[in-house]
Amino acid sequence: MKQVFLNPGNGEITVREVPIPALKAGGVLVKTAYSVISTGTERLLLQFSKEGILGKAKSRPDLVKQVIEKFKREGFISTLKASLNRLSIPLSPGYSSSGVVIAVGEKAMKEFKIGDRVACGGGGYASHAEIVYVPINLCCKVPDGVDLLEASFTTIGSIAIEGIRLAEVSIGENIGVIGLGLIGLLTIQILKAAGCRVMGIDINPKNVELAKNLGIDEACLLEEHPVEEIAMEFTKGYGLDKVIITASTRSNEPMVLAGKIARDRGIIVVVGAVRMDIPRDIYYNKALEVRVSRSYGPGRYDPDYEEKGIDYPYGYVRWTEKRNMESFLTLLEQGKVNVKALITHRFPIEEAPKAYEVVEGKTTDKPIAILLTYPATSELSERKIFVKPKETAKLVPEDRIGIGVIGAGNFARLTLLPILRKIPKVELLGIATTSGLSSRDAADKFGFNYCTTDYYQLLEDPQINLVIVLVRHNLHAKIVIEALEAGKNVFVEKPLALNDEELERVIEAEKKSGKIVMVGFNRRFSPFVQRLKSFFSGGPLIMHYRVNAGKVPIKEWVQGDEGGGRVIGEVCHFVDTLQYIAGAFPIRVYADAIESTQSDSNDNLIITLHFCDGSVGSILYTAEGDKSFPKERIEVFGKGGVGVLEDFRSLILMRGGKRKKFKILLQDKGHKAELEALVEMLLSGNKPPFQEYVLATRTTFRIKDSLCCGMPIEIYSGKL
Repeated sequence: MKQVFLNPGNGEITVREVPIPALKAGGVLVKTAYSVISTGTERLLLQFSKEGILGKAKSRPDLVKQVIEKFKREGFISTLKASLNRLSIPLSPGYSSSGVVIAVGEKAMKEFKIGDRVACGGGGYASHAEIVYVPINLCCKVPDGVDLLEASFTTIGSIAIEGIRLAEVSIGENIGVIGLGLIGLLTIQILKAAGCRVMGIDINPKNVELAKNLGIDEACLLEEHPVEEIAMEFTKGYGLDKVIITASTRSNEPMVLAGKIARDRGIIVVVGAVRMDIPRDIYYNKALEVRVSRSYGPGRYDPDYEEKGIDYPYGYVRWTEKRNMESFLTLLEQGKVNVKALITHRFPIEEAPKAYEVVEGKTTDKPIAILLTYPATSELSERKIFVKPKETAKLVPEDRIGIGVIGAGNFARLTLLPILRKIPKVELLGIATTSGLSSRDAADKFGFNYCTTDYYQLLEDPQINLVIVLVRHNLHAKIVIEALEAGKNVFVEKPLALNDEELERVIEAEKKSGKIVMVGFNRRFSPFVQRLKSFFSGGPLIMHYRVNAGKVPIKEWVQGDEGGGRVIGEVCHFVDTLQYIAGAFPIRVYADAIESTQSDSNDNLIITLHFCDGSVGSILYTAEGDKSFPKERIEVFGKGGVGVLEDFRSLILMRGGKRKKFKILLQDKGHKAELEALVEMLLSGNKPPFQEYVLATRTTFRIKDSLCCGMPIEIYSGKL
């Protein structure tokens, strides 16, 4: 299928063939009929993408701050690589579309069926693509009296509705709308339907004229008309009750103008992307109230609502983003909003680059609504796309490793895939992600033969003998087991499993398969960790591992069911590293945590580990520290020696009064050595220490048990 790509580094728009997105349980696949280009939002996105580094920095000082913090913590080169990687990942523009349901997820079957006509919303979901995956709370059935062309405006219409709701308008009020672009023209129509008197302001004569044709009570051309005087005359000298700003500009003028034309104690609602330097004297003297409208309404940016389909109770949240979308569809059905009059341009999906030239103002025509149209077929297209021609694909020789990768997130793109591409005797065959855009982009960048949104294509590929699993944690055990049952060797990023039941099934599958399972405990492959282990060569040792982990919001996936929490998802790294340095299995653990109003209690804890050789290790893991402070420090004492590893950049070893210091410019946490060792094992027939991976994983489960009961917990009794 075809999808529009936006390069965030240079603003280039392309249309590329990608596999159809994966169907998830909580949503539907929709064959797109129409999608609307938001000329305001997408123009700003284009402008930002085309700016150089300095221009982007000036536009987004918040991101600059994040880059500076990363630079302090990880150094220049690592920060540069991460920044360039982010700018190289294409975006999928578009957020308002309509079409026909062609597949339904298990949890969506109560509401949708194949053949339903629907309106779709959400950035990253209702994209400019022939087929999209949309969660249930971002998808609405289209009434019989509304055609799909009209329905494609639903999400944009819900933005206008949410701004009006925040303004708390009532019948007969005088409302101002600054900015008569697409959202502004929808806003005035909805306001008129609500019984308001509406005054609009814009800089474009055609938009002003169109507003008049749509029934606005008063429309002003900013540069030609005395707007303040007209507003006073329009309101009998009182000023406008509410002013809704729907303009899209980097100027602060809309905020200034809104304050001047509003009445005493009026309300200003900001819907559009404008500069918000509030002129204090104007706003103070009138005691004006400013409200910022957040997109489509309650539920926006809440992953529980948008991704998991958890609705807000009707009695407590009357108007969610989905209910706003349904409300707009009702207005269309009643004929109270005319969207067809707003369409100035239409392009087939193949000509999307031309459409964006209009958005940028490269043509003489000033756009309001630009529609992308799609082929009428509703058939499911290929979920596997060959990036390299099929005829050029050769059989993988026995002395080389055919690799399939599942997942292509930031860690995969920034760290693992660049390493894999350079390892000798490796053939990158297939990559699978749930998004057609990300799988195609990763395949192009890293040289895979094909991309897919169905990872079973990799498990069924006889050429692939190593599957690398880089997806969210809740899928690790499931995919590892499926890959082993398919006769594949497996590398899986930590954690190996999220609970004892999953872990037992992985152990059983590994035993039956006779295949290699390696877990991404890369720190044991760091040259400094290996030097530290060699320096002590056994225990008993006293070890301390301090981790200044930083905060992760509770709503982030790593903190929820998909991630399993930070103990299972990250602390396993540090357990494994201490296990490796000691050269002994952990047998008992005790954990204690602090309660914090700023973060989860599992983000701030001290863990004490006892090992079978008498070694003792402690892990201090906290989210309360300064981000700019180094993240990790390991101290080891034993056999008359001391070793101190500082953030994988420097190592001090002392014994008998002699001190050696080793230092490197770039952090080396062992990722390269880890993957090279894996390939060597596959070629030589050796196996990784699977038992140690199991124990490190099981230890994290017992850490959580200890936190619950407040007692030490036994880990290892000689049986896996």
